[in-house]
Amino acid sequence: MDFDPGEERRETIELVHGLLQRVDPGQVERAEEAGFDAPLWSELGDAGVLGLCAPEEYGGTELGWECLLDVLVEHGRRPSPVPLWETLVLGALPLQWYAPQAAQQWLPEVVAGRCLLSAGWADHVAGRSDCRATTGDDGWVLSGRCSAVPAGDRADAVLIPADTDAGPALFLVPTEHLERTELRLTNRGTAADLVFTEAAATLVTDRAEAIERCLQVAWLGLAALQVGLSSESVRLTAAHVSERQQFGVPLGTFQAVAHQLADAAIATEAMRLTLGEASWRLSTDRPEAGTVQVARWWAAEHGPRVARTCQHLHGGLGADTTSTISRYFLWSLTLAHTFGSADQHAARIADALRAGTAHDPAQVVPANSVEAEHVTI
Repeated sequence: MDFDPGEERRETIELVHGLLQRVDPGQVERAEEAGFDAPLWSELGDAGVLGLCAPEEYGGTELGWECLLDVLVEHGRRPSPVPLWETLVLGALPLQWYAPQAAQQWLPEVVAGRCLLSAGWADHVAGRSDCRATTGDDGWVLSGRCSAVPAGDRADAVLIPADTDAGPALFLVPTEHLERTELRLTNRGTAADLVFTEAAATLVTDRAEAIERCLQVAWLGLAALQVGLSSESVRLTAAHVSERQQFGVPLGTFQAVAHQLADAAIATEAMRLTLGEASWRLSTDRPEAGTVQVARWWAAEHGPRVARTCQHLHGGLGADTTSTISRYFLWSLTLAHTFGSADQHAARIADALRAGTAHDPAQVVPANSVEAEHVTI
C-alpha cells in the first residue's frame, strides 16, 4: 500500500490549509453564532475547493473523491462552520455517482458555492426509519420524519433513505417546503429535524450496495475530520507543555505529562493509518473487509480521548470555553456520536468478524505499533 497523495493532492492540501489558516478567530466566533460562515464558503467556491472531485462539465476538476478526505483533514485542523462534509460528501458524491440527471441540476450550483446539500442517515444507522416513499403519476413523493440532519436547517436539498414497496432506497428532496426544526449541536454547529408531507422526491438509488457505499464514505469523512482535529490538538498541546513552566521547568519534562501526550499522539497516528487503509480500499475497488468500521471506531472511540487529554494538559486554559483547545474538544465530542457511536461501530465489526467478512482489527493496526509495510501517509 502506498498512500503518497501525489502532487495534485498535495497542492490541494496546501490550498485548503492556506484558506482556513487565514480565517480570523473573531470571524469564526461570529460565524458560529450565526451557524454558517458565508464569506469563507464563497472563498472556498472561488478557489475551486467545492468542485475538486466534480466532473469538468459541472465546473469541477475531477481529482477523485479521496481528495475530499484531504480537504476534511485540513478542515479538522481549522474547524469552521462551513458544511464541507455535509455538502460535498453527504450530498454531492451520491448524486455524482448514481443520479446523473439530478447531478446535472445541482452540482454546478454546489461548485459555484450557491447551494448547500446534506443527508439524513442518523435514523437509518440507529435501525429505525420513519420515512416512506411512494410513486404515482407525478413521480415519487416522500412522507415521514428524519432526525438530526447535519446542516439541515439551511441545506437546499437533502438525501434521505426511505422505505419503499421494493425495499430501502435513497432519495433527493428539495427543502423549500419542508417543516424544519433547528437544532444546536455541542460544537456550536447546526442540524435540523425534518418533516416530509408528500414531498416531491427524486430517486438516487435503490441498490443496497450503493446505499451502503454512500454511508461508508460518510463515515470516512467523519474519520478524516477527526484525524485533523486530533492532529492539531496534539500539536497545540505539545507546544503548550513545551513553553508552559512549573517549578522552573517546562511541563513537558514531567513524565506523567509526556506519557499522556505520547498516548494521544499514538492514537492519532492509528486513526490516520486506519483511515488511509479504508479509503485506499474503497478508492481502488478492493474488498472493504470491515476497514471502514475500524477507521470509524478509532475516530469515535479515541478522538474524544485525545481531546480530553489535550484539554486536561492545558490546565485552566482548557476549561475556558472560548479557547482554541476547547473548540477542538467540543468538535470531537460531536463527531463521536454522529451517524453512530463507537459502540455501534464495534458491534458492526464484531458482526463482520463472526460472518468472516472482515479483517481482525489487530491486523489493521499492528499491536504496539503504528507501522505498516510500504505505507506513506
